[in-house]
Amino acid sequence: MESHERLMNVSDKFSKFDKLLGAIGDLSIDVLVVGHSIKELDLIEAFVLGRKITYKRYSGTHLYDGTKTIKTTYESSEKKVSSKEDDYVPRVKPQPVPQQVRLHLITTHQLTSSAFTAVRPQFIVSFDALLDVKNPNLDWLRTAYTDGTTPIPLIKLLVMQSHLHGLIANEDNILEDSSIRSKTLFSSLVNRQVDNTSQFNEACGTLFQNIRKFFIVPTPSNWPIQRVPEFKIYDTEQIIASVEAEYSPISIEWKNNKRLKMEQIVIPPNLTVSEYKSLLAKLTIERITVLEKDIVDNQERLKLLRISSTLKHAADDSLKLSVGEVFKGSIKTKEDAEAAEKRLERLQVEYEKFHEKEIELEKKLGALELIEKGEVKLSDEEMDKQIEQLQQVLEKLEKESIEMGSKVDDLRTEYQRSTSTAAERATKVKSVTGINAQIVAKLEGQGKKLRQLAHEEKKVKLNDEVSQMKMNSTSYKFIMRNLKRQSRKEVLH
Repeated sequence: MESHERLMNVSDKFSKFDKLLGAIGDLSIDVLVVGHSIKELDLIEAFVLGRKITYKRYSGTHLYDGTKTIKTTYESSEKKVSSKEDDYVPRVKPQPVPQQVRLHLITTHQLTSSAFTAVRPQFIVSFDALLDVKNPNLDWLRTAYTDGTTPIPLIKLLVMQSHLHGLIANEDNILEDSSIRSKTLFSSLVNRQVDNTSQFNEACGTLFQNIRKFFIVPTPSNWPIQRVPEFKIYDTEQIIASVEAEYSPISIEWKNNKRLKMEQIVIPPNLTVSEYKSLLAKLTIERITVLEKDIVDNQERLKLLRISSTLKHAADDSLKLSVGEVFKGSIKTKEDAEAAEKRLERLQVEYEKFHEKEIELEKKLGALELIEKGEVKLSDEEMDKQIEQLQQVLEKLEKESIEMGSKVDDLRTEYQRSTSTAAERATKVKSVTGINAQIVAKLEGQGKKLRQLAHEEKKVKLNDEVSQMKMNSTSYKFIMRNLKRQSRKEVLH
């Protein structure tokens, strides 16, 4: 599933934005798209990527740089020499470029903090429902390139269950029909059973004719919704009841079955707006103090957990280092064992050769013994030949004995080297284990120091909070005295 499809399925705003792009996609106009933050602009750019829409971003960095091109090379395997007639390419009539909407992405802060002069937009779409329409920079942008009476249309995209629908409905009831030209196009986003087609048509001209299908859906669908949720205005008795039911501190019970010790706040039957605000502020402050206490306790627990986790990680790192050293040593011993096996194979081959020679020599020795006893008589020539052969065999045996002696010396030196390296490795392992024990002891000492520092910081914070609460209580007493004096003066007058 593509990124724009995922955003359409998840967000109601992006589904509305998709319908709006489908309505104005064929228009050659500049549309300014306002996002609440850089992250929201990233989502908007990801939603636009892959479409046949030109866009430019003025806040933040682009997710995709369209100026960079990918160069591809192709070499033909069969190069042929062609003449001028073969190089002729007929002219092709250029196709007209289809009209496309051009989007300009910007954040609310950049739009309202400075004048936007990069382009002249014909249409503004805001993802930020709290965009201040009365901002001077925005008002200038909407009226600078028009006659002043018909500002650039501005649409704010709202989700279906937004509480702002009620405020907008109240605005529609208060304002006159003639002032709808200077308003945003809120009323057409949701059907409030008010026909403002003529006013919008007069304000937006031909542009509204093109985007009419965005506002008016002939068949019933999920959007626009059929009616706005009802927003009820409560009287004084209902407000007092809501304060007693929702914000009374006496009814609070915690998970450990302990009630919160708070001062009893008496709510009179008749409240003014200022009294209601003051009582609500007191109750919310008490709730906030309880939440702050829980937050501080949880932070202390997190500190202890972090200290223990650092100790565990340090111990794990030391174990990993020791395991790594042992693993390196095992690899070296494995290599030495493989080399010894190869030497053993060579020695076995040599032993077989010498065994065969030994059998031959024994046969010759038996023949010589027979000759010596006189059982077998040989001529002088045969005797000379056998003597020469025996001399040659003796010479070979002497050479081989010398070579074997040198090999034995080499094997002795190699054995001594291997024993010395094994001893060095054993000493290294002992030193590493001692270093690990020292590191663990140091980390435990540091953990104790960190715990002491944490307790000291907690004491300092508690003292600061007590002093701050004392200052707040004195300021509250002073304010109450002034209010009592003013109320007495008003009663006397």
